[in-house]
Amino acid sequence: MLRTYTIALLTFLCSITSLSAADYHWIGGSGNWSDLNHWATTSGGSIHPQIVPSPFDDVFFDGNSGFVAGSSTVNLNVVNAFCHSMDWTGAMNTPTFTGSQGTNGNLYIYGSLTFIQNMAYQFGGSVHFLSTNGGNTITTGHQYFSKNTWFDGTGGSWSLLDSMSTTEFKLLEGDFHSNGNSIRAENFFANTASLTNDTLDLFHSNVYMYLRDSRFEVVADTSNSSVNNQRWLRTSLDSTNFYFIRPTTYNRQLDLILVDTAHIGEVIFSGGITNHSSSGLDQLAGNGPVYIEKVVMNKIGQISHSSNSTTTNLVHIDSTFIYGYHSSYGGYIQYCDCKYIHIENRGYLSRGLSEYVYIGGIGNIQDGYFDYVVMDSTANINYGNSFFQGTFIGKAVLNDDGNIIGRANQSSYPLDFDTLQLTAGQTYNFKDITTITQNGWMDAVGLCNAPITLKSQTTANFIINGNYLPPS
Repeated sequence: MLRTYTIALLTFLCSITSLSAADYHWIGGSGNWSDLNHWATTSGGSIHPQIVPSPFDDVFFDGNSGFVAGSSTVNLNVVNAFCHSMDWTGAMNTPTFTGSQGTNGNLYIYGSLTFIQNMAYQFGGSVHFLSTNGGNTITTGHQYFSKNTWFDGTGGSWSLLDSMSTTEFKLLEGDFHSNGNSIRAENFFANTASLTNDTLDLFHSNVYMYLRDSRFEVVADTSNSSVNNQRWLRTSLDSTNFYFIRPTTYNRQLDLILVDTAHIGEVIFSGGITNHSSSGLDQLAGNGPVYIEKVVMNKIGQISHSSNSTTTNLVHIDSTFIYGYHSSYGGYIQYCDCKYIHIENRGYLSRGLSEYVYIGGIGNIQDGYFDYVVMDSTANINYGNSFFQGTFIGKAVLNDDGNIIGRANQSSYPLDFDTLQLTAGQTYNFKDITTITQNGWMDAVGLCNAPITLKSQTTANFIINGNYLPPS
């Protein structure tokens, strides 16, 4: 695929196509990348190459590079620097790798990369991995890539050998394997159409998103792309955990459109008790192949389907906890097969499936199948719509006032309960037809000093145990 830097590379590549690969060894301590006096053809040697390293050449920084106190800085002084593989193994006296072009600098690597822990990585530009071959490795030495880290090589493959920390991670072309190592990024993207069968393998890795508006987006199904003959991105996200670690008032997002089934561990949007009322939004979107064990949202939370939603293509979550608060809602969940849901404050559920639902604040439920529902504040339960063809609730426990909105035409989009449990001292408004299914119950036991008040907004009717009961 063509990238913005392609034209910039053409002139350079055309000038070196006749050259064979060579080894470049850094010598002489501090110096500029473009200074040929700091490159030798052997480790510690004195014969200098005639041109700066090319995409075919491996570069080495080792114990013979002459790094000593006061003279241990390699300055990438050109806008675009190239090499095949780069290896700092054996470099001594904590050398520094920097760049005088700042964020405009680019380092293009066509092979593997090996950094060491005992170095100072201060290069502020982007790093581009462009190999078109397999078997490449990346050892970061726990250095922080302070700008973009992009992977863009048709047929290329990279294996991460330790943790990675970067500003933006982007997989454009090729295969990336984390090998269970952690990744820390402001943003993470694997969302563009590809002409090859690429792979994103994050199996058993922890992914930490640390920007105040971090976004992790993987689009494996690019069938709607305008690119001809595009291929799906194969993914391995089993046992992967996602942590959005910076409390913020901005929006944070995890968006997964997958082809391969993923059994993800946990997704945690941090916040803290003092941040629950933040106006920022935590968003999670996924499609049918996405299965998540646990989701925790400490701000306003929104869970939805990412694309092409159907009743059999919902995102799947075992346990969901949303603690955010806002005047409109704290938690908003739709198009989700969410087995256990705990919404601490105001909550809205629509077009979903759930075995257990707790909503602590004002709650709204419409359309779907909900086995057991507990609502501690005002409940608004509505008839269904065309997605699930109705609202079907096993048992609803309403501990405060409620509005039960059935449908005049019970044959379409009905509101059905197996058991509806009302609370003494509360008031419930009914509209149109509400059904208590065969062998179900309407549990409404008031007290002398706390009666249950049933009101009708229009002509309200119950069908209980198959019998039609109009109002008296």
